[in-house]
Amino acid sequence: MHRNRQLPSTRRVHRRAVLLLAGLVAGTAIGRGALAVDQTFNVTLVSQVDPLPFSTSQYYGDIWVDGNYAYLGTDKNGGGMSIFDISVPSSPTFIRNPANPSGPITMPTYAGDQMEDVEVYNGIGYFSSDVNVDVGTGVDIVDLSDPTNPVMISRINGIINGHNKVHTLSYNDGFLYTTDNATDTVKVFDVSDPGNPVFKWTVDLGLPSPQASHEVLVKNGRMFVASKDNNSSSFSSGTTTIYDISNVGFSAPTRMKQFATGAGTHTSMVSADGDLLVVAQERSNGNVVLYDISDIDQANDPDTPTLLSTINRTSVGIDAHSPHHPHLHGDMLILSWYEAGVQIFNIADPTNPVRTGSYDTFTGTSTSYNGNWGNFVQLNSEGILQNLILSDRTKGLIIVDVSDAASTGDFNQDNFVDGTDFLAWQRNLGVTGNATLAMGDGNRDKNVSGPDLDVWKFQFGEDGSHHAVTAVPEGSSLWLAVIGMLAVGSRAHLRTSKHQSVPLS
Repeated sequence: MHRNRQLPSTRRVHRRAVLLLAGLVAGTAIGRGALAVDQTFNVTLVSQVDPLPFSTSQYYGDIWVDGNYAYLGTDKNGGGMSIFDISVPSSPTFIRNPANPSGPITMPTYAGDQMEDVEVYNGIGYFSSDVNVDVGTGVDIVDLSDPTNPVMISRINGIINGHNKVHTLSYNDGFLYTTDNATDTVKVFDVSDPGNPVFKWTVDLGLPSPQASHEVLVKNGRMFVASKDNNSSSFSSGTTTIYDISNVGFSAPTRMKQFATGAGTHTSMVSADGDLLVVAQERSNGNVVLYDISDIDQANDPDTPTLLSTINRTSVGIDAHSPHHPHLHGDMLILSWYEAGVQIFNIADPTNPVRTGSYDTFTGTSTSYNGNWGNFVQLNSEGILQNLILSDRTKGLIIVDVSDAASTGDFNQDNFVDGTDFLAWQRNLGVTGNATLAMGDGNRDKNVSGPDLDVWKFQFGEDGSHHAVTAVPEGSSLWLAVIGMLAVGSRAHLRTSKHQSVPLS
């Protein structure tokens, strides 16, 4: 990895701190150990609701949460969008279709066909239909100011130069981006006026057939497009393409990089600071791969970003057909892995992901795409990760508590990640089997070892909620901070605010 410039991001500063501290833990064992097949650990069930229990053929799609409401898609005709009030997570309430308020529960809240993907911002919903490139309905833009009575405002489809078939979408700063999983194009619309969407650009990825644009993600002025070969007999190729869209209102997206990311490339998810790319490969025995893309805009940027690590289902101990959606929250990687349910990893050291939690939503194994499709991070009233809202292909909405799987460097729980926490880790280094958070088990694997120090390093200087990030001093001042920390366990007092992560779906 190239480091030829001053790097302002928190992740980069922490990586520098890692190098400076490395000598203190030379020789530390970094074992992780494969866990049992499809385990549930460090994650507990809060509630589960099948919104359409009388329709046994429904297979659910992605999940999105906005305020106290959850939106659950489906990939079946007639499945539409199911909406829930989750203000009481232990008792979600399915919002009945306004046209059928008292009859048998046979209709989704909002009617539609194969509405797999969904995003909601400021009371406006974007519901995509993945039916057909010729006659599909594209994207419904929906007024959700009253989620109990959703009303379509407008529609984006082929009539106004959009995709009729929309497999995934991404909303960002007044613009909507869509893919169709049939062509190698992305469509861009100005939706600042939801009632009057305006076509802006068709982005041709320039990929060879049969690769198609599968999933689009827009973040921090860049567009990340995952593309894959949909020939199920081969899954021979997969690509990630990155564009600059910082001026998308006036000029077409500009390609920055295109590189192979493995057969079945389904999702290319970027970290909050833009340095880390996580790619999930949707295919039999597909992997999840982590890349360093911090030099993407520099003159010394390599053609292929540096591969940091690969999460392989066999080495980790996951018995499932394929990974699906990855999401990032701070130093936590949250993965939908179909039959193996949701899998949670600590990636404070992205070269050594450590599994910290799992919830198996699917009983048994299969050779198809059953189980956990999507997940959405829900923070509690103090801004701390507590619940995940999951979608399961046949079970519907599942809410789980992941607080015991959330990695933290605040071992003594005093709301500061500082030298006192380091000393707890140092005193208990080598404890295995029954280690606690107070002993320094920051990644929640019941051991005190090197990966726990990685968590502490990543979060050093933050408050205990893992939200506000301290400006870590550079150069010799960092050494002084480390020396003082080891000598007296002093607290870090520089407190500047920087948002750490935004959960995406």
